Amino acid sequence: MTKLLERKEMVFALGIGLILTIAGLAGMVWKIGLPGSVSAATETVEVTAVVQAWMSFSVSPTTTPLSPDLVDTGGGLHYGSSTDITLSVGTNAAQGWNITIEGKYGGLCHSTATGTACSTTTDNLIASVATGGTTGLDITPPGSDGYGANATPTASGVTVGTYYDNWGTQTVGAIASSTSQTLASKGNANASQSVALLKIFATSQQAQKSGSYYDTVTLTATSVP
Repeated sequence: MTKLLERKEMVFALGIGLILTIAGLAGMVWKIGLPGSVSAATETVEVTAVVQAWMSFSVSPTTTPLSPDLVDTGGGLHYGSSTDITLSVGTNAAQGWNITIEGKYGGLCHSTATGTACSTTTDNLIASVATGGTTGLDITPPGSDGYGANATPTASGVTVGTYYDNWGTQTVGAIASSTSQTLASKGNANASQSVALLKIFATSQQAQKSGSYYDTVTLTATSVP
C-alpha cells in the first residue's frame, strides 16, 4: 500500500512537472513570437521641390504697315492704322506684370533719315502725340501730323493705361522716345495667354514730305515680384 501511494505521488509529481514544463515552453513561444509574425518599423522621407520664377512675353505680328496711305495721290487724308497686335504674357510673379511702350524716334521717321536727322525742322518726322495725355488724331484738311497707339484688354484683370484706353477710336497715347509709357498692367500672376490688343495709328499733313516712314516700337514686359 505504501509503495502504491509512493508511485501515485511520483506520477502526480511527474504530471505537475510536465504541465509546468509545457506552460514554460508556451510562455517562451509567446515571448519569441509565433513563426511568420512581423514587427513594425517606421522611416521618414524628406521631399523637396523647386518652382522657379518665370515670365514669358510675345507680340504678334512683329511687323505691320499702317493702312491706308496717310496721304493719297489726290491729296486726300486718311487715318493709317496697323492690324490688331496681340500681346501675350505669362508669369508666376505674385504682383503680376507691367507692359510699357516706347518708340525709337518719337515718331515716324522718313526712310532717308535716321537718328538726329529725324526732326520736324527738316520735315523728316511725323511726330508722336504728346506724353501725359490723350490726343484725337485729325484728318481735316490741311491735316496734322500725329502718331500714337491705343489698346484693349483681352484677359480678366488686365488694366490698360489711362492714355491708351480708347479702343475703337483714333484717340491715342504717345509712342515717345524720351520715356516709356505704361500701356497695360495686371496685379497678379497668370498662365501664358493673350492679355491685350494694341493698335498703332498715324495721320499726316497734306504738305508732309513724300516717301516711306518707319519707326521701331519697343514693348517691354516686366514682372512685379
